[in-house]
Amino acid sequence: MTQFLKVRFLAVALLAAGSLVSTLSAQSPLLAAEVKGILGRAQFSTGGGPYQPLKGGTVLRPGDVVQTASQSALDLYLGPAAGTVRLTESATLSIDKMAVNDASSDVELHLKGGELLGKVGGAAGASKFVVKTAVGFGAVVKGEFRFDARGYLVLLEGKALFVTTPDSGEPVANSLSAPPAAVYIPGSGVRPAPSELQKEVRRQAKVKLPKG
Repeated sequence: MTQFLKVRFLAVALLAAGSLVSTLSAQSPLLAAEVKGILGRAQFSTGGGPYQPLKGGTVLRPGDVVQTASQSALDLYLGPAAGTVRLTESATLSIDKMAVNDASSDVELHLKGGELLGKVGGAAGASKFVVKTAVGFGAVVKGEFRFDARGYLVLLEGKALFVTTPDSGEPVANSLSAPPAAVYIPGSGVRPAPSELQKEVRRQAKVKLPKG
């Protein structure tokens, strides 16, 4: 079994143990995300093709890669169960997997640069929200969060796991639960989130972006 498959199995097993992951409901899943707000400039690529400018209402699908410019931000709607995520400036995000409907979600994103904020509602039924980073990946069960592509995870409220992928040895799962707010720091584990860090994340999430 490859390292990635081991990590994925561990995260799914831990989530399932809490009855937090199940199959999607019988409703037909949506396979697209929509740009709901944009500040500054952003672009996207489909299937490794040339980048095109993004604007409000643009529909994105699995395999698409999104980039934001400096002093820019982007809101991406992932359906009623997964909610809306926000890319901050100079960020790169790949949509690896997306299958959502009114009651559930199965979303996998790869944050290759910058920061990603969001709030997962913890809807009844299936809800899987995974963000891969350079050092591992986080699985958010519910709550308000911010990921950094370098592997940091701030959780203001809710429950999440961050699974590290070391060069050798077995994957390690780090559990976060808030309140009080917590932060996962690569190489240091889970710590209480300083008040200034909490304020910073809340400020980033509070700004309302133009529809574009």
